[in-house]
Amino acid sequence: MKGGFLLMWLVFNRFLLIGLGVAIGITIMCLFQVSKQADEQMTQMKRRNEE
Repeated sequence: MKGGFLLMWLVFNRFLLIGLGVAIGITIMCLFQVSKQADEQMTQMKRRNEE
């Protein structure tokens, strides 16, 4: 009985860690996307000011 509980806890723990890693990865990808868009907007603003 104790071994089954330990196995289920390990499986649950692994899925929790995988889910956490996926969430962190998606958050980082979104931050990179936003920073890329901000860089493009800054570049466009600089070009407009130079004209």
